[in-house]
Amino acid sequence: MESFGAQITGLLACIEGYETLVAGLAIFVIGHLLISLYAVHSRLVAMLGKNMLRLVHSGLAVVGLVLMVMGYSDRPIEILWALPPAAMMAPVVVMPFALILLAGSGVSRPSIQRITRHPMLWGVFLWAAAHLVANGDKGSVMLFGSMLFYSLAAQWLGDRKMRRTDPQGWAALRHRTSAIPLLALFSGRTTAGSPDKGLLAVAIGLVMYGALLYLHPYVSGVAIR
Repeated sequence: MESFGAQITGLLACIEGYETLVAGLAIFVIGHLLISLYAVHSRLVAMLGKNMLRLVHSGLAVVGLVLMVMGYSDRPIEILWALPPAAMMAPVVVMPFALILLAGSGVSRPSIQRITRHPMLWGVFLWAAAHLVANGDKGSVMLFGSMLFYSLAAQWLGDRKMRRTDPQGWAALRHRTSAIPLLALFSGRTTAGSPDKGLLAVAIGLVMYGALLYLHPYVSGVAIR
């Protein structure tokens, strides 16, 4: 059996060249998931207050994102498996839907929650899944695999936290929404509603998609064709 020291040495060797990316992922993912735990959140609120906690949490999120972008851009390319050329189309096809969900979580959350009660996290899920399909290198598996895990774990922890802190609000939200996209609509628990705010989310999402097509080479070093 390997000693603990040997295991640590092996882990450090595995992430060599990816230290910045791993640090960003750890700060972002662990920070977000910890704050979703009721015991951790309540203790931090008692220590810092809600406003200060939001400020610290936002600051750590920004630091994590910056490190993730820097680490991913500078990562060594270690191919784990070869992908067919068609796999590169996955983000092109999926990202409009991901960005519409992300936009809807900000400008029309009650409307977009008719699709899923976690529109932002499902947007992250679609982004991560599509890019995981299109990239077979080690750094991409680290980044998109971690964010895929985060998007699913954060949904479960968020629901669990609301169920404990606001039972009545949780019961009402659960009754009219679903974690699985479109399930509440198909089961008749909610209706499509007015399209106005939903169309606003679509418009903003598509504008974001156009901007992303232009900016993608500068952020990731990969041009979308």
